[in-house]
Amino acid sequence: MKKLATFILMAGVCSQLSAQNEEDILRYSFQKLNGTPRSLGMAGAMGVVGADLSAINTNPAGLGFYRQNTYLLGLGYSIWNTKSTYIGTQTRSTQNNINIPNLGASFTTLMMDKGKQVTSGLVSYTLGFSLNRRNDFNQTVAFQGDNRSSSILDYFAQRANGIPASSLTPDVSSLEGMAWNAYLINSDSLSGFNSYVANLPDSITMRQRSQIKHSGRQQDLNASIGLNFSHRLYLGATISMNTIRYEQTSIWKEENTNFFSDTRYMTYENRFTTQGSGFSVNLGAILRITDFLRAGLNYQSGTRYSLSDVFSTSISSNNFDPGTSYNFSSSPTNFNYTLKTPAKIGGGLTFIFKQAGLISIEVENVNYSRGRLGSINYDFDTENKLAENNFNDAYNLKMGAEVLVGKLRVRGGFAHFGSPLSREVDRGINLSYNCYTTGLGYRNESGFFADFAVVLEEGTSFYTPYTLINSTRTSYTAIQTSNALRLSLSVGSTF
Repeated sequence: MKKLATFILMAGVCSQLSAQNEEDILRYSFQKLNGTPRSLGMAGAMGVVGADLSAINTNPAGLGFYRQNTYLLGLGYSIWNTKSTYIGTQTRSTQNNINIPNLGASFTTLMMDKGKQVTSGLVSYTLGFSLNRRNDFNQTVAFQGDNRSSSILDYFAQRANGIPASSLTPDVSSLEGMAWNAYLINSDSLSGFNSYVANLPDSITMRQRSQIKHSGRQQDLNASIGLNFSHRLYLGATISMNTIRYEQTSIWKEENTNFFSDTRYMTYENRFTTQGSGFSVNLGAILRITDFLRAGLNYQSGTRYSLSDVFSTSISSNNFDPGTSYNFSSSPTNFNYTLKTPAKIGGGLTFIFKQAGLISIEVENVNYSRGRLGSINYDFDTENKLAENNFNDAYNLKMGAEVLVGKLRVRGGFAHFGSPLSREVDRGINLSYNCYTTGLGYRNESGFFADFAVVLEEGTSFYTPYTLINSTRTSYTAIQTSNALRLSLSVGSTF
């Protein structure tokens, strides 16, 4: 169940060669800014505004503001740019993606009494259905540098320590077994029985290159209801089927560049795919205090995912055994487990300026340390304890405004997502990320509407390809500065 677990978000985390671990909790718990273009244009601060399909995934009470049926179709495009710095060398990478961020429809029933609309008690209810992209994992990260202190071969040797050579020789499926048979590690007679060292001289200069490709998505298939009581109190609930598909291909290459040494080079490649599904519930309430002021609260339960990983590893070497090349690959291996993401609670205020627009402010809290892994084949006690110790409470702030200009709507906003990591493990890097948004909308008398939003995300992440324990050699961390430009367009109509 070994894989190269990499969590590269706009927030970031240290990653290493490992099995399913606490990093999976962050990868599938950390939600980026998502929603309809109207919501994105206001930096997601739509939870108390209502009458928008984004309410299904934020505060479903907002569906209660609808007075007509409506539908929406969306299209999105994103460009990721990442600058990585590793051992003083900078590398840039870019990736773009076209997707369908959301589509949905709502159906409103107005309560009638003797042919007239009811004005007190339950005056209307709205059923909403949507498909929403919660997370987009498409990103490529690359970095390189000349390492004069260590090699990933040191890590392979560290893993092999304590295993008899007689057990490694027939083993061409484990990482340490492949490294031994590819002549990447040697027995260390000076350190004792069953000890190993990298098959390298004491003085090294290793040209290290890494490319990590991420792809996939998290999506929510939602069914929701919003209730309108006397046009004063609005209550809502959503049940969601949450699905995950994530793919990662990691390629690590090393080549010695010592002038007086024979050229040796190796490649380590790791692939894994994660897919599965789970269910969650979203509850919300909005109080229209006055025509000018609304207040809302919402609770989103964690999702208990049932996940399946399929992963494989390969190692190749050239000239570590002089004049000889080796290639070894493991067969695809499957591992099933569960993952529970933390719950989220939020609240906000919206100020309505009739015929002029609105301003909305929201705050969310997510305690990432509450995420949990589980399996009938493995207890995950260590990983869950690391989640408790390394993750913390994070607060997200969203602020947005909408200005009415005839049939047009001009929008802008700002969102700040707090770091999920505790200060003890964030390596002094500010791991939160910010979103700057703007948008434009159009409405006409027949009920047709179109919305467009631009979102600029920016933040910092870090990635540690391997760590060495009780070693005189030093491993390094790559620092990534990322920004993403996301464009979102939707069209729809009342009916």
